[in-house]
Parts: sequence; C-alpha cells; structure tokens
Amino acid sequence: MQIKLPRRLTFDPPLTDLEIMTISRDAKFRVEQTPEGAVVIYPKTSIALASPQIGMQFFQWWEEICHEKGSVFYHAVGIRLPDGSLRSANASYATEARMPKRAIPRDGFPSVCPNFVIELYGKPGSLAELQNKMESVWLANGVELGWLIDVEERTVFFYRKGKPVEQLLQPTEVSGEGPVAGFQLNLAKVWRKYEWQDDDEPCIEPKDG
Repeated sequence: MQIKLPRRLTFDPPLTDLEIMTISRDAKFRVEQTPEGAVVIYPKTSIALASPQIGMQFFQWWEEICHEKGSVFYHAVGIRLPDGSLRSANASYATEARMPKRAIPRDGFPSVCPNFVIELYGKPGSLAELQNKMESVWLANGVELGWLIDVEERTVFFYRKGKPVEQLLQPTEVSGEGPVAGFQLNLAKVWRKYEWQDDDEPCIEPKDG
C-alpha cells in the first residue's frame, strides 16, 4: 500500500526536539512540526539531484562573498520559528543580526527566522503545499526573500513580504538581493542534472550507492 504524503500526525504529548531529531536521522523523509505540535511528514522527491548543486553554490557565496557572517542552514537542519513551529528549507540564511554564531545551540534546534530561504519542488510532492508553506510559514514568520524552485518545470517563484509572487520560466541564473545580495545561482548547472531523463518521465531520485 502506498501512503500519500505529506501527512500530519498528532502526538500527545507533542514530540520533544530530541525525539524529532532521532526520527529525522533515521527516516528517509523530511520531518517538520506545526505550531500546535503536529508532525508533518514530507515525501522523498526528485530534488536529490538539484539540492547538492544548489547547496554547494550557496555555501561558496557564504564563504567568499559573505565572509561566513550569519548562519547557513540546509534541509537536514530544523529551525524553530517564532510561531513555535519546527521547519526546514533546502537552504536558508540568517544574517548575523538574527543569528550570531554563538547563538546556535549544541543540542536542540536553533530558534530563528531566516532572512532568506530556498525550497525545491519535485515529484511526487505537492507544489501547492510548498507554495502555501512559502506564504503561511516563511513569509508569515519574517522571511524577507524566498525562492521556490520547481525542478520539474524549470521554474522559479520569487516571494517577497507584501509583494505579489513573481515567476520566471527556465532561467539559467537568478540573482540574490537584500540579505543575499551578491549571490548568483547558476541554474544551468542544476537543469543539466535532469537532461538525461525523457520529458515524459518524472524525475527519479537515484538509489543510494
């Protein structure tokens, strides 16, 4: 039987940070938590080819342009937002003003709202679910700029607080602004990861090993 994801599970009492960390480490899916304590389980998708390439470029910007100021987070790192929810993005950045390095806890999740987030969409996930997350979670908690990258259709959606969503079809590069000024994401390198697949076939995540 195939279980449709994402799904929300309610625990009484709510799971602790340590319990969520344990589940996330052992599971093959992404685990988040709503402000009410419900656990949200997201499926494995076709973003596995894109995520490392984007993460590498983002980290290079943080090192060379940002000079390691502020904090960079990846999908494996949960962030406790101001509304009490536990969320993660494929990549995110919090300025030094929001998250000094000394404020990152050794145990538990950092409590901060990033200034910038990148979310990736790929089958068999729900694009509508991620679009809602960008609005009702990230922007609602204080994110200044968000990119939702659809690796299936090679489309980027730009989210800014108080402004309409912008959409760019098949860009080869997108430029950061505001908190991530100077960040140039080369999407041509990302799209090439999927060129070997037939247009009619969904992106398949490669097997481990």
